[in-house]
Amino acid sequence: MRLARSRKRSAVSTVLGAVILVAIVFTVLIPLLFFIQNTSLLYFLQVSERNRRELERIQENLEVHATVFTGNMKPYLLVVNRGVLAANITRIYMADSNDQLFVQDTTYAVPPVSPIKSFPLSFFPSLEYHKSYVFQVATERGRSYSAAEKPLSLSNPPYTLQVMVMNMKYDHIYEINVETSEMTVGSSTIKLGCIARVNSCDESSSLNYYASIWNENQTFFFKLLPGNYSVTVRELEWNGATWEEVNEYGPRSILILDNAVMVFRLPYNAPLSISDIQSAFTISIDAPSSVFTKMEGDSYKTVTVNIGVNIGLVAVANESLRDLKIKLEEVGKFNLDPDNPYDIYPCGDDECNYGVIELERLRPGENMTLNFRLELNPTDDLGGGYIILRASLEEAKGEMTGETYGPVYSDDVTISLCKFTEMTYIKCFYFRLMFPPVEWGDPNCKSACEAAGTECNWTGGDETGVCICSTDMFPRCSIP
Repeated sequence: MRLARSRKRSAVSTVLGAVILVAIVFTVLIPLLFFIQNTSLLYFLQVSERNRRELERIQENLEVHATVFTGNMKPYLLVVNRGVLAANITRIYMADSNDQLFVQDTTYAVPPVSPIKSFPLSFFPSLEYHKSYVFQVATERGRSYSAAEKPLSLSNPPYTLQVMVMNMKYDHIYEINVETSEMTVGSSTIKLGCIARVNSCDESSSLNYYASIWNENQTFFFKLLPGNYSVTVRELEWNGATWEEVNEYGPRSILILDNAVMVFRLPYNAPLSISDIQSAFTISIDAPSSVFTKMEGDSYKTVTVNIGVNIGLVAVANESLRDLKIKLEEVGKFNLDPDNPYDIYPCGDDECNYGVIELERLRPGENMTLNFRLELNPTDDLGGGYIILRASLEEAKGEMTGETYGPVYSDDVTISLCKFTEMTYIKCFYFRLMFPPVEWGDPNCKSACEAAGTECNWTGGDETGVCICSTDMFPRCSIP
């Protein structure tokens, strides 16, 4: 009986203990588990949020370029968002080469995958020509971006635009013009950028080029700041009085954010030969009509004559001439030394030699004078002589076609050789008799004779005598 009661009490205690244990679990452990679970959830939410922000920070991708407003050289930023998330610019920095720092706080949202947007830095000073600048922007996510133009300088813009012009027409002038064009900023349009010139950075710049061969290809270089530009090529032709525009190619627009190349491929022009070289090539002789010599000892002196040969190619000729050979020759003579009548020397820069004058090139519209030296050797008789000269283009090659041109002759020119003959004459005299006193002539004859120099000689005494002089006179000059 007692044993039964004891077992009954033990069973009640066990049940009561289990109830108390369950009560403790529900009142203490389960809330603790809920607290731990909520704390872990908050931790993981914070970690996830920070991971998301870091991922967004990593994915943020801005491209920043610095330039100027063409009108007043105030700095501008060109911003491109190449990422998939919007970016908010909160601060902008500008430092110059004199260690001055400018800061501007702002709120400027750049939507994702946006086209280029311009941002004025109205609180910053205008950029100076001889300084360089560095720009940097900071975003709301804590990232910073430097402008690609580092440093930015008006005297040495960072980018080069190469304009290639192909198939330029021979004997034409091409004017390549680059100028800033308008960009849309909000509801308005402005011009950004500038092109480097001598001691300035301007809104436009031009280069001129004369095409000296057929279908010539040339590349023209322009240094400029980021911005929108238009490029135009103008073709000019000589109309006989001035250069006149005949074609215009463009304008073409280009956005400069890096070095760039623009190609103008003009229509191909087939090279043409010169149809009438006799009319297109001009040649003439520039020489005196008469030259003079006189006796020296027993023979007449050799006469040296400088002769110019004028050549030219008309402006409307289709091509330049290369490897020209110009010759001056005798085609007739009279009364010159039969053994050695004359010598003709082509003259270069330093000396004269035998042969022809060779020229590398003669362009259309170009004229020049070539120098020759002629030496005439007269006979010893009293009569004059002459020589007939003719200049010629012996041969030339067409620069583009390779065609052979020539010969082309000048008009004949005659040079008459006139000879001086020595003549003796009485300049004055003076005679005087004492008884009866008689005088003839000029009492001042002796002093006048001595004053005349070596050409006159006084023959006689101290007071009386004759002044005999010699001089040269013109004989007849031979003319064919």
